[in-house]
Amino acid sequence: MNLLVHKLRMNSLFMRMLVYFFTVMVLFSSFNLWSFTVYSKNVDNEIVAYNRAMIKNSVDGLENQFKIWRGLMLSLQFDERVQAIERQSLQDGKASLDYTMVANTIQNLQTMVSQPTYLFENVMILYKKAGFLLEKEALVDADRMFSQYYVNEMYPLSYWYRKDGLTSDLTPAPSRPFRVGISQALKTLMPVEMNLPNSTYSIIAMIDMEKWFKANHKIQGSLQFILHSNGTVMYQSEPNSEIIPSWTGNSDWFKDHGKYFFFEKGPATGFTYVTVIPTSQLNAKIIRMNEIALILFIVTVTLALLASWMFSQNIDRPVKRIMKAMKQSETDSFPSHIQEFSAIQDHFVGLLHEKNQISRKLMSSSSMLIQYSYIVRLKNLSLDSHQVGEMPVKEGNFQIVVYQLRFRQSVKSSFSSGQIAKRIRDMIGTVLLSQFPDSTTFQMEHDQLLSVIHNNNEQSDALRNCFQELKQIFDQDTQDYLVTIAISPLITSSEQFDQAYVEALRLVLQSRPLEETQILCDHLGSEDFVGFTMDQDQEFYVQLQTGNEMACHHLIDRALDEKLTLSTTSRQIYAFAEYVLVRTKKTMELLKIPMPQSLENYSQQILECVTLEQYKQLLKTAISEATRAVTLKREESYDLINYVMVFLENHYQEDISLDLLASKLSMSPSYLSVYIKENTGKNFIDHLNGIRLSKAKQLLLESTFTIQEIGEAIGYRNGTSFIRMFKKETGLPPGDYRKTMLRSNPQISH
Repeated sequence: MNLLVHKLRMNSLFMRMLVYFFTVMVLFSSFNLWSFTVYSKNVDNEIVAYNRAMIKNSVDGLENQFKIWRGLMLSLQFDERVQAIERQSLQDGKASLDYTMVANTIQNLQTMVSQPTYLFENVMILYKKAGFLLEKEALVDADRMFSQYYVNEMYPLSYWYRKDGLTSDLTPAPSRPFRVGISQALKTLMPVEMNLPNSTYSIIAMIDMEKWFKANHKIQGSLQFILHSNGTVMYQSEPNSEIIPSWTGNSDWFKDHGKYFFFEKGPATGFTYVTVIPTSQLNAKIIRMNEIALILFIVTVTLALLASWMFSQNIDRPVKRIMKAMKQSETDSFPSHIQEFSAIQDHFVGLLHEKNQISRKLMSSSSMLIQYSYIVRLKNLSLDSHQVGEMPVKEGNFQIVVYQLRFRQSVKSSFSSGQIAKRIRDMIGTVLLSQFPDSTTFQMEHDQLLSVIHNNNEQSDALRNCFQELKQIFDQDTQDYLVTIAISPLITSSEQFDQAYVEALRLVLQSRPLEETQILCDHLGSEDFVGFTMDQDQEFYVQLQTGNEMACHHLIDRALDEKLTLSTTSRQIYAFAEYVLVRTKKTMELLKIPMPQSLENYSQQILECVTLEQYKQLLKTAISEATRAVTLKREESYDLINYVMVFLENHYQEDISLDLLASKLSMSPSYLSVYIKENTGKNFIDHLNGIRLSKAKQLLLESTFTIQEIGEAIGYRNGTSFIRMFKKETGLPPGDYRKTMLRSNPQISH
């Protein structure tokens, strides 16, 4: 009680600091209260203004989109390729089309649709007289497109052939849910059309309004409407939403029936954009913000009070302890978070700490020096003879024991690998010192411990009992780590340290694939190769290329089971697993197939394997993914033949080859050649020569080009090669073929 009265005196350090804190806190709280009052009065208007700004930005964005769509569709209307395709289609329909020009036009449409900012679901060029259209994927019949791929009863095929109401400007139509594509998924699309007068084709764009709404729907619970100047609803975010009250245009917003209605007129389209927000939504924001502000104010004041009290205490308490220590010459610690007080504490207790540290160092220096001397000898470190002679290494019979640690990375332990190694070292020291007081255990590597045990009997029962006890302890933690214990033969001189250490390391390499602690004393013999024979390796390569998963699995089982013995080591199985995975990875690279995830991370995954079954499971999982990737690659090439034929039709006059085409398709030439032969019955070169021969016959009969010029025109740079090919296929040289055909058909003229 007296202490509290003394602390609360006005002239005390504690009270003076507390009063200063309270003064600052009152000023700060007054400012916060004033700010909160002003904020509460204006927050409603600010929220409305904020929502108005967001809505206007959304409207401006869509209005700009209409301008962009108009420019893009006009560029298509006047595109020379589009007009050329129209002229060709009027001659003989699709049969007269230049498919190179068609492909380039489709690629142009794909480029437009791929731009996410344009909001295009698709862009089409409808050739009405020819009855087909070009879209982002291909050339499609018009009736098929609007009866199967873009289906809505309001927009049948007849709608796109109408003549009334069309102008040369952009013509948006009300958005409707379309059943799109093969999956017939529902999408809300707004058709936008452009048709020049007297033009037999029109440009149609399908606008993804759901994408626009998601990008601009920043107010939860709000509804969006787009109205035409004639009152038609061009878009509404909810199909069955209520009717919008009429807008007089006198105000940008008003409240009606518990809702805010925001209106915005589009300058480019004349559309009216309406956003409906429930009043409760905005009021909830205001209430939440007020509550949060009030809570923050209360929390701030409370924390300030607590902080003031605690900080005053933290300063007052160390001062009193320092004064007491100065009077009584105490050496007790008086901790503080303030730097100056900590410095004073260090000055008072520093000497005592120094004394304790020196004492501890003297006690442990002998043990550390012994461990250091062992490490120097085992690592063959170079020191001068005087230093080596002073190292306290006890002579006599002893054995070296190496503990090889394997940390289980896949298991998230609460201890780091360094902490686990220290704990294992402490357990080893506790067990060995009970039977061998002169033994020393220390850490050689981050994953390797070593014991030097002075022992006169290599096969002593005491030593065996110690290691059996350690095995029981370690086997309880196999989920975190595995230990291999390698015991060197008995040696009689410290000069044999390095030899005994090397011998123990050789024993470590003979650990077997077991999830338990292993104690190794004797060599198992030479290590034979475990893995594929030459024939099995070739068979594995062939089966992997064809995607035969089961055959690959069988080869792995057979290769391991045939060579597996009781002396097979973990290192042998690891080497085989790494070989198989590297072989698989190289095969995938040869086939130009992306690597499955398991093959990319195989080095880390192998390190997690311990038992033979785990190695097998890893290999089979990786092989399964690899064969699935090979199979998927083959299945994805179902339209490969069509692509090859179109490519040959468009590039027959160039210097093309199977290797060039395989490179474009990211396939091996051998696989592509077999694929073409299996699916068409003809080789790649036969298809190419057939196209070139057809073009050569046409040029021979319809042009005055020389034989050399015709050969170059169809891709032969050597006239002799062209003549040889032509004669092989027709039985006549090109010149004789021209004469014979012109003589038998006089009406054919150049």
